[in-house]
Amino acid sequence: MLILEFYVCVATRSNSSFQLSTYIAVKPSTILNRIHDQQTVQLSFLAQSRGVYETPGLTLLHAAHHDLEVLCLDREVRKIKTELSTRMAEQVYNGFWFSPEFEYTRRCVEASQEMVTGSVSLKVYKGNGRCKYRRMQEFKS
Repeated sequence: MLILEFYVCVATRSNSSFQLSTYIAVKPSTILNRIHDQQTVQLSFLAQSRGVYETPGLTLLHAAHHDLEVLCLDREVRKIKTELSTRMAEQVYNGFWFSPEFEYTRRCVEASQEMVTGSVSLKVYKGNGRCKYRRMQEFKS
C-alpha cells in the first residue's frame, strides 16, 4: 500500500525537493508492479523529433492527485482547470515559459489547487494503482 499526501505547498515552485522526494518514493512501487501504461506521443512544434515517453511514477502521482481533486474541487472548477492544464502544456512545449499568458495560466491553475489538500492511499498491484481511501483536509474559516 502506498499513501500519498498532497498539500498546498506541492504546487509551489519553492518546494521542488519535496516533489522530487515524493517521486523517488513512488518510483520503486511502479517498477515492482509494472506500471507503465501511460504513454505520451510527442509531436514537435518545430518538427524536429517525435517520441514516446513512459512515466510510471508520474502516472501514479497523477492518478492520486486527480482522485483527490475529484473530492476537493467543484465540477465546474475541475472542468476549467482541465482546459487550462491543456493550454499550459502546449505553452510549455512551445517554449513560452516566460510569456505573460503562461504566467496568467499558471496563476489560475495554482489558485484552483489551493483547496486540494489531503491524503490518498493507493493499492498498487499488477500494473494498476487504485484508490483505497482518500481524505480531504478540512479548512476552518
